[in-house]
Amino acid sequence: MQVIGDDNTAAGRLDELSRQLAADLRAAAPLAVRPLAMAPPQSVKSGAAEQIGYLVVSGLLSASTIGAIRDVIVAYLARTRARAVRIRRGDREVTLDGASAADLSAVTKQLARLLEDDPE
Repeated sequence: MQVIGDDNTAAGRLDELSRQLAADLRAAAPLAVRPLAMAPPQSVKSGAAEQIGYLVVSGLLSASTIGAIRDVIVAYLARTRARAVRIRRGDREVTLDGASAADLSAVTKQLARLLEDDPE
């Protein structure tokens, strides 16, 4: 999952936004949420760095959990200045950039297809 800010969003603010989303997701559904770690540069002998704005989300993805994820992301986008949230599974992805009540059904279907199906 990736939090997308506008072009002027500082790295510290993007980190804060992704931590807020992680806390919201943990509170709403039985999910494990952690920052995405990336391999350190070759010049560094050990450790790993967090990829700012990226989260790894895992857990049982039932219909109610998918609905909770949708609701959390829609409320999060309405409340913060994040521009969008991209959800990726394998080489497939869905980008949510705010949704009206009329869009929620379509958003739910997109998330369900992405999260319930096996990646190709």
